[in-house]
Amino acid sequence: MKIKKYIKYGLIILSVGILFFYYFGEEEHSTEITFSVVKGDVQKTVLASGALQAAEQVDIGAQVSGQIKSILVQEGQRVKKGDLLAIIDPRLAETELKLAKAELENAEANLEARRINLKQLQADWERHQRLMQTHATTKKETEEAKSRLDVAKAEIRIAQSNLDSARIKVEKAETELGYTEIRSPLDATVISVFAQSGQTLATTQQVPVLMKLADIDTMKVNAKVSEADVIHIQAGAPVVFTLLGEPGYQFYGQLDAVKLAPVHITDVAESANNAIYYYATFKVPNPQQKLRISMTAAVTIILDKRENVLTIPLSALGRMIAQDQYYVTVLRADGEKEQVAVKIGLKDEAKVEILEGLAEGDEVVLSVGATSASNDAEIYSIGL
Repeated sequence: MKIKKYIKYGLIILSVGILFFYYFGEEEHSTEITFSVVKGDVQKTVLASGALQAAEQVDIGAQVSGQIKSILVQEGQRVKKGDLLAIIDPRLAETELKLAKAELENAEANLEARRINLKQLQADWERHQRLMQTHATTKKETEEAKSRLDVAKAEIRIAQSNLDSARIKVEKAETELGYTEIRSPLDATVISVFAQSGQTLATTQQVPVLMKLADIDTMKVNAKVSEADVIHIQAGAPVVFTLLGEPGYQFYGQLDAVKLAPVHITDVAESANNAIYYYATFKVPNPQQKLRISMTAAVTIILDKRENVLTIPLSALGRMIAQDQYYVTVLRADGEKEQVAVKIGLKDEAKVEILEGLAEGDEVVLSVGATSASNDAEIYSIGL
């Protein structure tokens, strides 16, 4: 009895399986799909991956050695051009300035003494000139007076040179004293601070970076465009990009420039097996500062666009007749199919613009699983 019961259940399950396969198998093997000719937008684009950076960014360093007396800003703080950012202990610079000023005073006094001496020697030589006319002095004494005058003039030039050097040292010392007050070179935001109060700086070894400032009210996007696409784009093209963290929100801009050199310039032999990319750059306002440095952007560069035009799926195109002319299978109202020649315009990865041959509301037929060789070739060419 139990065996008969199991056989009965088995036959029921088998019957259900056959019905399931027959019903859904017919659905899966349906070979034709129809699409209506509708109006829509078609745009030709280039996709690229980009990275955000500040429109203007600077490293703030120290130009004099010494101990940091105080750091007056913190990360995220907005500063104006000329604002005080940090102070380095000025005592060493002040001492150097005092020494330079003392040397300057000594040089000025020495020059003044040389000038007085020159004036006396000039008068002495002129007196010998007058005495020579009455033969009241000898030629030798007159020549010696001339030699002393020439030496005095040379000493004046040396003293003047020493004075100029002393003035330069004072200017240098004043400049270095000014460097102990580190000020902002632009209106910006402090994006990072590396130094801290009490830290000792030694500028003789390297220029230490104390902090980074950036103008993040405007961001710059560097989009990496492949060498296959870069020949099609140019400055002025509209761009759209999204962020990884918010893919549903679009940011808009306009292409500023396309770099002539690739992203990484390497030896030809080394780059032969590597993909080549070029930077396409553009700026975008960032008033709310949602955009941050080094964020990744999915960039779409729009090369061409058609709005509110007749469109059909790209895969509905049949055999190519001539350049931009194809056959399309149209389903008429009586159920009959007809091959119609159409002229196409712009196309993207999914849709194609219809210029001639079809009207809005016409039904086109796509044979699934029976794609022709010509269709395959067309789709491949579009991918290029």
